[in-house]
Amino acid sequence: MNLLKTKNKFLLFFIFVSLNITSEDLTIMSFNVENLFDSIDNPKKTDDTYLPLSEKNNSTHFNKCQKINVKKWRDDCLFLDWNEKVIEKKIHNILQVLNSKNVDVISFQEVENIEVLKTLQKGLNDKELKHIALIDGQDDRGINLGIISKLPIIKSKLHPINFEGVSKEVQDDTRGILETEIMLGKRVINIYSVHFPAGYHPTSMRLDAFNNLEKLINQHSNISIALGDFNVNITEDTNQNIYKNLSNNWEIAHLSGCEACDGTQYYFRNGTWSFLDNLMIFKGRGARFENDSIEVVKHPLQTDSNGIQIRFNSLSGIGVSDHFPIMGTVSISENAKN
Repeated sequence: MNLLKTKNKFLLFFIFVSLNITSEDLTIMSFNVENLFDSIDNPKKTDDTYLPLSEKNNSTHFNKCQKINVKKWRDDCLFLDWNEKVIEKKIHNILQVLNSKNVDVISFQEVENIEVLKTLQKGLNDKELKHIALIDGQDDRGINLGIISKLPIIKSKLHPINFEGVSKEVQDDTRGILETEIMLGKRVINIYSVHFPAGYHPTSMRLDAFNNLEKLINQHSNISIALGDFNVNITEDTNQNIYKNLSNNWEIAHLSGCEACDGTQYYFRNGTWSFLDNLMIFKGRGARFENDSIEVVKHPLQTDSNGIQIRFNSLSGIGVSDHFPIMGTVSISENAKN
């Protein structure tokens, strides 16, 4: 009997090895940190809101602000005191969220420049998160996409998105797709960080962005992961079946797991939750989500008693961002194609 058990164990081991049923894991996070600017004026961008109040007391600044149509944005431009202490507090709060989780790759949206991203990186408890990438793009406000990774970054490239029939003014209110190649062991994995056009732009622009993303991925056969702020709200998704249609080619985080999650942002105007932020894996290349790992990160610093996100308040120092981060673990088969 013992001999039979030994033979059976050996047989199971042989089958396991011959089928190569092994995998590597990669934990990823996307976080729109909402207007993480420094306090220095960039004359090439309209970052006038994010200056210390001491630099706003002049007619030139006043005249620039007066051109802003949205009252909230206009008031921020005029009265927000974006000084070093405020920036330190915002970064401190972001770090409380980040340091509460163990991740391998973080994609950030709405970071002004590489120096701000480096400042954020220095505060991370996990010093293995030492690889970094950010490329300045066309967005007229100066918000960019950035990556911090434990895994070595081979190269990064920012791809502009081709939108059909839009003016230069609208084009300048968008971001490209940041493609970053990382090394997991001997395998190259392509990470695509995105911040698609805001919801006040037509749905066609977000569909153009998804089409551009797939064109990039179809240029190679590497495992491909897209993550970021896709800006698809629940109303648009319900009417257009955007995520459902995408699921033909993509495994999408909130459709695979996170069943108890409401979304990554609550919209107060109509009382709805949306998965504006998401994680997606291109199918058929040997990678999949560990469904139980997918979560919307609701740190106490960022979450009110109703489970709704708390934006950063420069006066009180309370809050973090108007988006919750989303994270999950990707399981990669060793026999996946590269």
